[in-house]
Amino acid sequence: VYGLVPLTRNRTVLDLYAAHVKAQSSPEQGLWRVLWTSLEGMPEIPIVHAGSTVQGHTEATTDDGEVALAVIEDDPLTSGSQYTILRVTSGNANFLTNKVRAGDIVRTLFTGDGFGNYVYSEFIVDEVQSEDQLRLLTGPGAPTTVASKIEVWRNLSATEEAAEIALNAGSWGDRRVRAVWPDKIESGGTVMEGYHLAAALAGLTSGVLPHQGLTRLEIVGFTDVQRTIDKFNRAQLDAMAYAGVWIVTQDRFSGHIFTRHAVTTGGYDDINKREEMLTRNVDSISYRFKDHFNPFIGITNVTPSMQARLELEIGKLIRVLQTEAVTENLGGQLINATIIEFRPHLTLKDRYVLILDCEVPYPFNNMEIHLVV
Repeated sequence: VYGLVPLTRNRTVLDLYAAHVKAQSSPEQGLWRVLWTSLEGMPEIPIVHAGSTVQGHTEATTDDGEVALAVIEDDPLTSGSQYTILRVTSGNANFLTNKVRAGDIVRTLFTGDGFGNYVYSEFIVDEVQSEDQLRLLTGPGAPTTVASKIEVWRNLSATEEAAEIALNAGSWGDRRVRAVWPDKIESGGTVMEGYHLAAALAGLTSGVLPHQGLTRLEIVGFTDVQRTIDKFNRAQLDAMAYAGVWIVTQDRFSGHIFTRHAVTTGGYDDINKREEMLTRNVDSISYRFKDHFNPFIGITNVTPSMQARLELEIGKLIRVLQTEAVTENLGGQLINATIIEFRPHLTLKDRYVLILDCEVPYPFNNMEIHLVV
């Protein structure tokens, strides 16, 4: 077991998986793993609310954490009956503080069916007049004299949505978490959720050498990624990738679908955390060391003679990893390794401690060319 792909976007469930991956991926546990998640499109976000299920916007923005209550009244400055003045009676909306703006959407007149499903009416904000009052572009056909629940939502531009998706991916901040976009992908006319794409990518990592990167590697089985190529421009995709979004895109001419840059949600400026292949290769090497020394566990003793034998085994495995999976394009899994420390544990007398300084291959992502004439 290596790549875990929960078929959900429920953050509570995903957080449990992330905690499991982190706990298992330690020298003590020796069960190195990674988590694949599917990012969700965010065409709209709540601005004034008492809590939501939208990732990154779950905390209430009303100043007391309670539902904002409001009435809709006639605009006294406009002739005739214009029910466009929304006045909050609960005094907790903080329209100015929450940066409500013209074009935002007010949801009100909520009604439920008794089974947790609600419908509501929507009105467009024309002007924010104070912390607790705004004018609607058009209002209902009659005033609402009994204060009822309101929320304010915002339809996002492509740039704003890209920023929200980036924020979602960046919230993981972990080289063991891969956050994949697009949120939906097509295969022969069937549109499916993006976590099936994440599963395909996780499977693909087991079908290539551990030190083979997935950047620009074609992904078969899918036919269309419109949610990438038709939704965002290059600058928006760059911003998403910098935050740790693993973007799958498509060549418009050949139709080939491929990974734009195989990144983790770890810090982008740290190549050891950013590049997915580095984590996967080092994990593979770690498993090789664990498997190599497993036959000695429990049936040998911590003695000087055994330590000398194990040192020979370490050197032997290093040479194997340098040559075993060598290809012209990739080289070997390991370029070189130096034993920094190998000794019995200072307090746990039944174990050895090995600290190895490894030189591993890095992906060839860029070519810098200088022509001097």
